[in-house]
Amino acid sequence: MNYSGGTTMKHLFSKLREFFTNRRYVANLLMISFILFTAIGAGLVFPPAGFIVAGITCGILGYLLGLE
Repeated sequence: MNYSGGTTMKHLFSKLREFFTNRRYVANLLMISFILFTAIGAGLVFPPAGFIVAGITCGILGYLLGLE
């Protein structure tokens, strides 16, 4: 079994660096985290509000992506 952990880790970190330096990927990651965190935060206060907030934020995201 030929395993070289150093090259595998270098490859992984180069892929991660490429991912986080690409503006499109970071923007999509931030939009998804906006939906998740606002829905979870509202759901902790009042669970039905979490679903409402998730729906509204998904609608906003869909509208913004539709403008592109």
